[in-house]
Amino acid sequence: MGSTYFETVTNAGAYSARRPLNIKNLNVLKNIKPGSKWAANELFSARVVIRTARPDREFGHLLPILRRHSDLVLAARAQPRIQALLEVPSRLDEHRTMTETELVHLYGTSLGSFWAALAQFGDGEGIARWEDSSEGKAMGTGLSERDKRPYSSSSDQSASALPVRSKRIRTAPNRQDFVDVTKVQIESSSPQRSSQQTASQGSDPGFVSKSHVWADVPEQATLQIASTFIRHILRASPPQDDTLNHKPPYLVEFSGVSREFSGKTAVGEWVNATADGELVLYRLDNNKRYRLTGQRPALLEAKRRFAVVRDGQPCLTDELLGQMTCEALALCLEQAQAGAENTNDRPEEQ
Repeated sequence: MGSTYFETVTNAGAYSARRPLNIKNLNVLKNIKPGSKWAANELFSARVVIRTARPDREFGHLLPILRRHSDLVLAARAQPRIQALLEVPSRLDEHRTMTETELVHLYGTSLGSFWAALAQFGDGEGIARWEDSSEGKAMGTGLSERDKRPYSSSSDQSASALPVRSKRIRTAPNRQDFVDVTKVQIESSSPQRSSQQTASQGSDPGFVSKSHVWADVPEQATLQIASTFIRHILRASPPQDDTLNHKPPYLVEFSGVSREFSGKTAVGEWVNATADGELVLYRLDNNKRYRLTGQRPALLEAKRRFAVVRDGQPCLTDELLGQMTCEALALCLEQAQAGAENTNDRPEEQ
C-alpha cells in the first residue's frame, strides 16, 4: 500500500482525513519556503488533490485540458517519425561506441540527437556505484539551493563517464601575502573547497566545489535526454509537423533554459521556484510570423536519481511533488500578475 502524498491523497475525502489540524492554507501563510524545500505540509497548504488514472479510458492520465485533443494524439502515433522513435534500433548495442555525428547521419538530426544523448549518458552502473560510495554520498548531501541549480561544469571528469565541457587550464598566480578564500569558512557558508579544482566563474581563483560536479553531470544528462526526446515529439506531431507547407495558428516548442518563477499570493507573500525547462507557446501573427506568448503549457524538472524505488518502480516523493507543485503555482501567479492570461495570447477554444 502506498504511503506518499501522490499515492494516498487522491480525492477530497482523503485530503480532509489526512490534513493535519495545524496546517494553514497557502494564501494566508507568511515566509513561504522555496520550491526545493516543499514537502507534504506545503502540499496540504496548497490543497493539492491528485487526479488518479482512469483505467477504463484509453488515455487514463491525460490532463483534462488535453482530452478534447485526443484525436491529435492518435494522429501523432501514426506519424513515421514517431514510430521510428518507438521502435528499438537494430544497432542499439553499437550506440555507445558511435559519435553524435554518426548517429545523426544514421537516423537524422532529430532522432539521431536523441539516441546520442541516451548513449552519452555513459555507464549508468558506474554512476550508481560512485553515488553509493563514501565519496559520492559525501558530495551528494548537504547541497544548498544554489548547488541544486548548476551554473558551470568542471573539467574534472573523474566523477562520471559522462562528457563534460572542457575548460581552459589556468595557472594560479603567486599570492603569498594573501589568504586563499577557498580555505576559509564563515559561519554557515559553503564547505571548504580544494585549490586543485578548476576555475568556474567570476574572478580568479573562483573555484567550483565537487558538489557542483555531482549536481551538474547526471541531472544535466537527464535534461539533455528529455530535451531531445520532447523536441523530436513536438516536431513530428500534427498540426506542427510540416510548417513549410502549413503554419498552424499556434506552435509549441521546448526551451531547456533554467528559469525562476516568482508570484505573489493574496497576502503579498512571494512563491519562488526554478524549473529546468519548459514548453513555450508561439502565436502566428498577421504577417505569418510566430510571436512568443507568455503561456507555458508545461514545465520540466530534472533530477540526478530516483529518491525512492519500490518493486522496481520509481515513486514520486512528497518533496518532488512539492517542488513541481510550487513551480506550477509560481508560474500561474507570475502569469496572472503579468497579464499573460490575456485572450490574445491564449489559444481559442475549438
